[in-house]
Amino acid sequence: MQNKKPNTTILSHLSALHIKGPDANTFLQGQLTCDIQTVSCETSVPFSYCNLQGRMETLGSIIKTVDGFVLCVPQEILPTALEKLKKYGMFSKVKFIDDNSYAFMGITGEHAEHILCKHFTKIPKNYNGTICGNDIHVICVSQHRFLLMGNIEKIKNLYGNLQTDDTTPVDINKWNLSCIQDNAAFLTKDSIGKFLPQEINLEQQQGLSFNKGCFLGQEVIARVHHLGKLKQELRQITITTDITQQLAGKSIHTQDHKPAGKIICSAILNNTQQLCLASVMGKFSDNSQFVV
Repeated sequence: MQNKKPNTTILSHLSALHIKGPDANTFLQGQLTCDIQTVSCETSVPFSYCNLQGRMETLGSIIKTVDGFVLCVPQEILPTALEKLKKYGMFSKVKFIDDNSYAFMGITGEHAEHILCKHFTKIPKNYNGTICGNDIHVICVSQHRFLLMGNIEKIKNLYGNLQTDDTTPVDINKWNLSCIQDNAAFLTKDSIGKFLPQEINLEQQQGLSFNKGCFLGQEVIARVHHLGKLKQELRQITITTDITQQLAGKSIHTQDHKPAGKIICSAILNNTQQLCLASVMGKFSDNSQFVV
């Protein structure tokens, strides 16, 4: 019988960047791709932070807190993002805190919502919906996938309690695999600065706004949007390779050596294959086979 138990994962690869101060709202509106005005206590949105060439250097989720905002981003790309945000924030009344009081957990599976209902009085049902209970934010990142972030001890206790609720603890690779299967891209140190937000469909995910005014990299990003010149599209592809090989940022080719695009992120699928999200040139059919 197929295992229907939800998977739970401690997402130790994620970090929280707390941004607060009188100018936090205005500052972030001019830096990130998302519309900060859409972020509330009940709505989280994905965002990217781009360079002047419009390429993403940070990709994550942002939530509203009582005293500001918290950006959830991978640890390995946080230092670069923090350095640049501080540079642009020198003349704004904002404070940046690499907040190690937060921990992160993921829960995925058909019955994830049912399990969470045992621990929270209300669960977000819509994409990007957010609730906060017992010092834990619960974000609905897809139909059967939830991201939880909050106080370290509260997350640890909840994780322990969930193991008695017929859930299966799994590693971070399984979480990353579920992200890829949901077409939810993530960046690593090997893929920063290589992709436009449109290449991961960020606008469709409510993480890219062209109506809010200027933001870093907007000129290039808007030009591509208005001219409709993006030749790449987001696709899931399977690569047969050494599963320990890091594929993010690598170029892909057809089997007859024609350049086809680049890999954004990957996760181990089985003993011989990795499942990837790639920016693929649209001229190649969906059943094309690619190699690195």
